[in-house]
Amino acid sequence: PELGDFFTTLGELQKMVKQLVDDKKSGGGTGPASKELAKRSITKMAELRRDNRVVHDAADRLLREVEAERQRTDAVSQQLQNLQYQKIHLSRELHVCLSYQGTEGLDLISEEEFEAATTEEQRKGPRGSHDYELARLTLEMKKREEVIKSLKQQDLKRKLYEGKLATQRKFLDGLQGHLDAIHAVAEPVRKEFNKNGQMASLDKADSDAASLLPPPLYSVYYQAHAYEVAFLTNAPAVILGDRADALAYVKAQAVVTPRSPALDNSKKRRKRKHLEDNDGESLLTPHPLSVSVKIPPEEEGTPTVTLIFSYLPKLQVVTVKHSLSSGGNEKALLQDLFPNDCGLISPLAANDYVYLNPVTKQPLLFSDNATCGRAYKWAQQLGCLNYPPRDKARDGRDAG
Repeated sequence: PELGDFFTTLGELQKMVKQLVDDKKSGGGTGPASKELAKRSITKMAELRRDNRVVHDAADRLLREVEAERQRTDAVSQQLQNLQYQKIHLSRELHVCLSYQGTEGLDLISEEEFEAATTEEQRKGPRGSHDYELARLTLEMKKREEVIKSLKQQDLKRKLYEGKLATQRKFLDGLQGHLDAIHAVAEPVRKEFNKNGQMASLDKADSDAASLLPPPLYSVYYQAHAYEVAFLTNAPAVILGDRADALAYVKAQAVVTPRSPALDNSKKRRKRKHLEDNDGESLLTPHPLSVSVKIPPEEEGTPTVTLIFSYLPKLQVVTVKHSLSSGGNEKALLQDLFPNDCGLISPLAANDYVYLNPVTKQPLLFSDNATCGRAYKWAQQLGCLNYPPRDKARDGRDAG
């Protein structure tokens, strides 16, 4: 109705304006009738503006009503959707309940174990009741969840170990190439040391005697001999000892059978006792042959120094003792040629647990009388024996 009133007022105003325009065109627009019509037109214009406001107010009211109705419709739609979701959920639950076949075949925890692991309040009822079975199923579910969690952790650890093993396997596979390279580099030296023929600078007797030397003394002897030949110095290297004993020693080493790892405890105890009784003899027994190197003086009046290199097979160290042509007794002559190298203790740390004082259980010291000399570090290097460095405490005692 408000819009109808607006259009009615608009039509009346249009007619009045048209009549005013026609009167003005005909030249009669200045009469009293025209003025009255103009006043009525202005009044009608005010009525049109009023009707326009009324129409806008009605339209706003209608929009508010539509919005309120839409909100009510949305609320009803949401309730309908919730009901549909509840229906679907209840249908699924009903299907689960209808298809439930009991606890047979699920390998559940037994009723005795369940009752031992829970209290009466946790069981929530007697055996066979719904709450009882529900609590039993809940406990079983928790245990299986813990098992699954533990399985995932173990699987993660397995993957980590597999990665570590793959890395180590790759490293070990790469070692073969390094070993081949080292073998190729060492091939000339190996061939030289494996030569059966004698050196041109040695006679047959010395060459045969050198072949009976242990590898460390063999290295010392050939280095000294090569130095003498290369620099034409009067520093002869001589092999000392009974060659027949050395030959017997080599033959005895060739026929030694490896110890069986299947010895019983009684045999091991007898063996240990035998070693303890014979430590003083077997550990300090040197090789039958030794190497003597004479170092001539650079100035007249200076005595000649003679170095005697011996090898202790059980301790696997080279010992050195010296003597002066003048007959002097300079015990510290070879001491500290290198820092902290007195030669009193073994360069091989493992000997500290073998070469012991039976009373104090402390490592014994090397000397010229007991061990055919001192075990200097530089002597081990001459014999191509490279041992890991000892700790600072041991080195400090050696320096002392």
